[in-house]
Amino acid sequence: MLLILFEIGKELYALAGRQIVEVVPYLLPQKMPSHPNYVIGLINYRGIHVPVVDLCSFITNEPCRQRLSSRIILINYPEHPHKSENNKIIGLLAENITETVITPASWQPVEGKNKGKQYIPPEITGHKMVQWFDPYQFLSEHASLTDVLL
Repeated sequence: MLLILFEIGKELYALAGRQIVEVVPYLLPQKMPSHPNYVIGLINYRGIHVPVVDLCSFITNEPCRQRLSSRIILINYPEHPHKSENNKIIGLLAENITETVITPASWQPVEGKNKGKQYIPPEITGHKMVQWFDPYQFLSEHASLTDVLL
C-alpha cells in the first residue's frame, strides 16, 4: 500500500494513496463567509469548487505555515456512507507533504494506547511512530465539520 506522509503540528500522519485524488500546491483559497476558521475557503479544481480544511488549524488551533512543502491533499469523500457513487472532493491542507512510503501488501495499522488511534511502526516508515489518518473516520467524528463541507 502506498502511503503519503504529512505533519499536523509536531505529529506525523499517513494517508492511504487510494483515497487521494491529487496533491496540489498550496493555493490561496477564496474565502467562504460564515464558516469556521479551519475551513479556509474554496479552490477551483478542474471546474469544481472544492472546500479546503486546514488540518493544523482544526487540530492544533494554529494555521498551517505557508511553505513549499505545505500542500492540499484532494480526497474523494462520499456524501452518504456506504454509497460511493456520490463522492465530493474535499481538500485537506497539511504541512511537510514530501514523502511517500510503500508498505507490505498484508500490512494493517496497529492499535495504539489511545483508544481509536492507529499507528504505523517505525520499521515500516523509517520514522518515529506515524499516526494513521483515516479522513472518513476523522470527518465522521466531527459532525460539525461534515455539515460544513457537504
